[in-house]
Amino acid sequence: MAFITQFYSYSTGDVLTAARLNGNITNIISGLDGGTKDINVGTIQIGGTEIVDGSINATLNKLIFRDSDIFLNSSADGQLDLNADGEVFINKTTALTSTVSYLTIEHTTSGTPAAGIGAGITFNTETSASNTETGMIIDSVTTDVTSTSEDFDMVVKLMSGGAAAAEKFRVKSTGDVGFNASTISSLGANITTLHSKGTAAGRSGGLRLGSSDDSIEFQISGATSDSANDPFGLGTLTNHGFAFITNSSRVGLIDKSGNFVIGSGELADAATDGFLYIPTTTSGAPSGTPTSYSGRVPMVYDDTNNKLYIYNSSWKSVTLS
Repeated sequence: MAFITQFYSYSTGDVLTAARLNGNITNIISGLDGGTKDINVGTIQIGGTEIVDGSINATLNKLIFRDSDIFLNSSADGQLDLNADGEVFINKTTALTSTVSYLTIEHTTSGTPAAGIGAGITFNTETSASNTETGMIIDSVTTDVTSTSEDFDMVVKLMSGGAAAAEKFRVKSTGDVGFNASTISSLGANITTLHSKGTAAGRSGGLRLGSSDDSIEFQISGATSDSANDPFGLGTLTNHGFAFITNSSRVGLIDKSGNFVIGSGELADAATDGFLYIPTTTSGAPSGTPTSYSGRVPMVYDDTNNKLYIYNSSWKSVTLS
């Protein structure tokens, strides 16, 4: 049974200003203008707790709260706060000192699950008046749904140039990471791989490391064209040298002026390591014409005749004893 103390109509719907609800509230909704109007309920009191500025949309079967916060809480273990401005706060108190799952998103299907099924979160933002775009999607995607051996990848999709959000980043179940690489080519079994692809054919990905003020920068970059002589790059972008380090010790250096320094310092007379090795010929003097690099010459050692050769328009040698 419901007892209505005051009721009137206005342009946007019926208004119920006060009611004592001893029965099914649906009976009140269906009885007001065929159940097609909103009912502004003002304040609802449930078990001593007031819900302020609410309305019941009879057509959409929704309980709507205008300019009001919603608080769902239990003094035992936590709370969920929904702010009228769209902010959400979730708190859960437990005796655990480990990570606690606050939000679970689950996708079930009426069909047969297969690789590719997943669940995700979509982030939409207004970019101009009356226009909202999907800027980012974070998905958990299955790559294998075989029972007891399921695999999941994490995929991040981003909008670029106004196109629909597309995959830009993926972490595979194996731990391999890919940028612009939905298919990540692992370097081998038990090797975790970072795979960065370019955004166009003939362009590769890169890695750039730098200080917060960009005064020190290092990069690993790929080819910028399809040319076979377009090299991959490894080195600094700023006025700094590049060191080669093994076993925590510097064994080589290309300084900021381009000097190539080999070794970590003076070698002992009885040293067995730390040498610069150059190639030797198979059985005598070299006869081929080396590839030319302007301002530089190749070097080889003829260990049959004990001669050190340098190529400068032709092979020239000095005999060593």
